[in-house]
Amino acid sequence: IDDQISENELHLMRICPQAWITSTGETIFDKMPTEFGPVDLRFRLSEDGKTLRVHFSANWRNKPGKVILHIPPVKGLTSVTVNNKKYSVKGPIKL
Repeated sequence: IDDQISENELHLMRICPQAWITSTGETIFDKMPTEFGPVDLRFRLSEDGKTLRVHFSANWRNKPGKVILHIPPVKGLTSVTVNNKKYSVKGPIKL
């Protein structure tokens, strides 16, 4: 969760350790402080390893101009869902 890389932008999973992306458990960041307000980010890989399931929410004090989810380089990943909406794995996702 990076609020300092670009002005008025919040970047998610830009640099995410592969060990955090697993089908055996959910990675949870709740009420993480940012300059825009606290955010929750949770993610888990599907059992077959093809889908990254992400849940993101925020309690904005000052909503950023862009929220960008970076797709981690997970071998075999074919789709990403963010709050149950399906996305391609090509390029970052603007939320």
